Amino acid sequence: MMTRLHAAILSSNWRLAQVFGVVAVGVLTHSAWAQLPKESRLKHIEDVVREDLNAINRIAITDDGKFLYAASWGAGTVTTFARNDDGRIEHLGTTKLPVMDGAVDVVISPNQRFVSVIAFRSNSLLIFNRDSVTGKLKVDGHSRSQLQFSNAIDFSPDSRFLYVSNAQDETPLHGSMVCYEVSDTAALKNVQKLSGPEYYGMRDILVSKNGKKAYAACDQAGTVLEFDRSIETGELTLVNTLKDGEAGVNNIDGVLSLALSADGLDLFSVAGRFKGDNAVTWFHSGDDGKMHFVSDIAELGRFQGGNSIQIDPTGNTLYATATVSGSIAAIAVTKEEQKLVHLTTLVDGQNGLLTGAAGLTFSPDGKFLYVAVENADGIGVYEFIPSDSSEAAEPNAIPSE
Repeated sequence: MMTRLHAAILSSNWRLAQVFGVVAVGVLTHSAWAQLPKESRLKHIEDVVREDLNAINRIAITDDGKFLYAASWGAGTVTTFARNDDGRIEHLGTTKLPVMDGAVDVVISPNQRFVSVIAFRSNSLLIFNRDSVTGKLKVDGHSRSQLQFSNAIDFSPDSRFLYVSNAQDETPLHGSMVCYEVSDTAALKNVQKLSGPEYYGMRDILVSKNGKKAYAACDQAGTVLEFDRSIETGELTLVNTLKDGEAGVNNIDGVLSLALSADGLDLFSVAGRFKGDNAVTWFHSGDDGKMHFVSDIAELGRFQGGNSIQIDPTGNTLYATATVSGSIAAIAVTKEEQKLVHLTTLVDGQNGLLTGAAGLTFSPDGKFLYVAVENADGIGVYEFIPSDSSEAAEPNAIPSE
């Protein structure tokens, strides 16, 4: 049976479609619609606001879904929460250290043993040993070696290496990437440093799940960098530089964050947090094993200051935050048509706090979305409601145009 939402989408009446759900997964054409799962909507569950979440920027969730960790650069903290089955979170503890001033990113090692935090004010990298039962953290490793305005980190799939992005370097208008080896006791050993003008303003670093590739986003240089990675040594080799204004790429000036599909073949970026384009761009791995431009989209409604991007577990929908406008955009990835299609944009005040929306992440089961709300010092919790649910029949917000 065709609902009013289906009819609105298929008739290209996007404003009508938006009224019937905060996030409706659908596209303009019948062929693209057939590729996508049933539409879903985001239902606001709660906002958790705390002083120790001042200027929260990034969040991470354990693979078992039991614990959530938040890095807040204003408070200089990493905060631990327990997750309940209904998606709500409960505060367990907060760690605040002088060497964690400006804590801006937090990641969990794939083996779930460690939590790592990078702090841009103190230029410090910290490794915490994580208690899998209680979620509590204990500092085990710390380094300041070769770090300068450091702001993003990622582990290798085997948890043996940790990669750090430096927005600046000793040489003016340069940035860099630093690789550390992580021992079983969380000791850190410098392995490699790569730097250059193409790294300037490096804001994100991402390692593929198979460990063979790594990617970086550099907002000042307007580049997305692609590396081949040695699984044995952890070292990276720059093999591809995607630059704004070249080879059909026109919307990565100010690129800040990256997301990689589960199979590692599709790379997505969002730009605009501090400068440049307020846009999302899609790259795909070609026959040569390198990423190539596919599509981009800059018409995203009230979307200024693009900050973080994630792809949902189905691989069909992107969610991107915009910090300046305080909003989240939902974008369909249409593989057949090779286009990005704007679905809707949820803005602050319509359904929960989104002022200064920054990092976002999905629960492992894909049922919940967690948003770091930087200017409200909090975490927004949202649940995906299937369209065939009676609860989803009632609209809970009217998205922006």
